[in-house]
Amino acid sequence: MGSTPAAAADAAVRAAADELAELVAALVRIPSVSGREEDAAAWCAEWMAAHGWDVDEQPLAGSDLAAGEERVGSRRNVIGYPLGRPERDEPVLALNGHLDVVPAGDDADWAVPPFAGERRDGAVHGRGSADMKGGIGAALVAAEAVRAAGIRPAHRPVVHLVLGEETTGVGTRLALRTLGAPAAVIVLEPTGNQIVPVSTGLQFFEVQVPGRAAHTSAPWRGVDALARILPLREALLRLADERSAGYRHPLFAHVPTALPFAIGRLHAGEYRASVPASATMAGRIGMRPGEP
Repeated sequence: MGSTPAAAADAAVRAAADELAELVAALVRIPSVSGREEDAAAWCAEWMAAHGWDVDEQPLAGSDLAAGEERVGSRRNVIGYPLGRPERDEPVLALNGHLDVVPAGDDADWAVPPFAGERRDGAVHGRGSADMKGGIGAALVAAEAVRAAGIRPAHRPVVHLVLGEETTGVGTRLALRTLGAPAAVIVLEPTGNQIVPVSTGLQFFEVQVPGRAAHTSAPWRGVDALARILPLREALLRLADERSAGYRHPLFAHVPTALPFAIGRLHAGEYRASVPASATMAGRIGMRPGEP
């Protein structure tokens, strides 16, 4: 009795472990900090085309969604069709992965250079290897194995490789606007191979507080913007605690809160001998599923 197409696809995925690791390493070597995803998009589009997939590219330029972006340039989504384009009204399974990564910070803090894509001890090291070029690589290899095995699933798989997830989520919004909502979706975020069927959202925010500069030899002549913004930070922390206490879901029982809150940037003043004339803080506040 011969092997089934599903078994053949599974065997192909297992045999492609080294190919997958090198694919991920190659993607990590392409810096794609959010706002600069073009080179990674081009590489993925070329990979898809080389494997016989249909490929579309969705430019951000020309869409009204571009209005909220700091940079537009030639940024674009890449949409791959391993089994060809879906027929009208055919159910689609979207495999959604984001091409952008967060900034690497100081290279000196890394055991290997952040964009080296070094393979060591059975793992790929570098910025984006987990979030989420590893997931993108897994989707590409798995979808290609399904195509090569001749499997035709009930939902036609379409790979969405999107821009700007780490900042505004504009890439997924562009894909949904262009292609419509799929019947089902697998988001390729790292979850330790656990199925995660519920997700909270987030809202980025920034608070700006004015003060008045004065020389530190006479600070009473100024208004310290840092001193004004710190009570707002404490108020936001109390609000976040209240929101966390008010939302419980069994699938989030293993984490301290389903609605994470964090301030990722705090800045005040420009000169150590001057009272800060302005202060800003920026961060994210968690949103309940379905919360407007």
